[in-house]
Amino acid sequence: MKITIIKRNFIGGSMKATLEFNLPEETIEHKDAINGSTFKAILWDFHQDSIRKRLKYDDSLTDKEYELIEKIQTEFFECIGNAGVSIED
Repeated sequence: MKITIIKRNFIGGSMKATLEFNLPEETIEHKDAINGSTFKAILWDFHQDSIRKRLKYDDSLTDKEYELIEKIQTEFFECIGNAGVSIED
């Protein structure tokens, strides 16, 4: 994969970049790049629907279940943060 910055405008702070892939050799990397926003949306939805909603609204959880889901949420965000990305941007 080759990343090329093709324009810099320091006054406005904007930049453009081009990602180039050698296909078919880099097909997996290419698919990962074009599907990144889909993966981010899936992780966001999973957190909102499967973790946060349970912690906030599910009154039937036992204390142990609540603590386990909190631990899963913490590890979920640690994994994402350790990868240097965020689903909240």
